Amino acid sequence: MAMNHLHQQQPHTALQHQYHLHSGVVPLHLICQVISLYSPITDSMEPIDFFQLFVDDDLLKHIVAQTNIYADQHLAANQHRLGRHSRVQQWVPTDITEMKQFLGLTLLMGLVHKPSMASYWWQDGVFQTPIFGTVM
Repeated sequence: MAMNHLHQQQPHTALQHQYHLHSGVVPLHLICQVISLYSPITDSMEPIDFFQLFVDDDLLKHIVAQTNIYADQHLAANQHRLGRHSRVQQWVPTDITEMKQFLGLTLLMGLVHKPSMASYWWQDGVFQTPIFGTVM
């Protein structure tokens, strides 16, 4: 009898009632309605505008700060293991502009498939994808 009670529990919100969270599917128009409570959505918005609703400068500042902290800690902890000419020794702190470039290229890698990480920067005619070398 207790098991029947568990199956009869009602969802906690109207959204959960209409679109059960267990399915993982919430229609885009409902997501846009929730976002528009915080930021107006217009017909002139570009894809980057939607991206920035989720990944804003405050989040990027946090990512940049944590990246720089991690790099400092890694360098300090591994100084004795790193060779003089190690690429890690050439680290310079990152900033929001560079982080945006990195994230943009990382997203682009999901659309442009290459056989290896290094191949994104190949400069050989047919295999060349110039945006990667131009941006970073």
